[in-house]
Amino acid sequence: MFSLSFFEWVLVPFLIFCARICDVTIGTVKVILITKGMRRLSPFLGFIEVLIWIVTISKVMENLNNPVNYVAYAAGFASGTYVGMLVEDRLALGTAMVRVITR
Repeated sequence: MFSLSFFEWVLVPFLIFCARICDVTIGTVKVILITKGMRRLSPFLGFIEVLIWIVTISKVMENLNNPVNYVAYAAGFASGTYVGMLVEDRLALGTAMVRVITR
């Protein structure tokens, strides 16, 4: 169904990209939870984050002659940082400013 070159040059880099987005997003949320004092969930998120990272980096190291994997890895990191910021905005765990004006 799929040729080897399609798998090697398109599918694997796409999966690396998606895995890095998940990995970095989880890491961003984990750090935010730690700074907000929600420390119970952080070890579990750290476990998932590192598990995804190990699988992803092993795929990159498995095929060092494919530069598309490098680009997918780096682009996934950048995209994951952005997605992590979006998730943080949605969770509203960051700092909020409230102004109270009295007479």
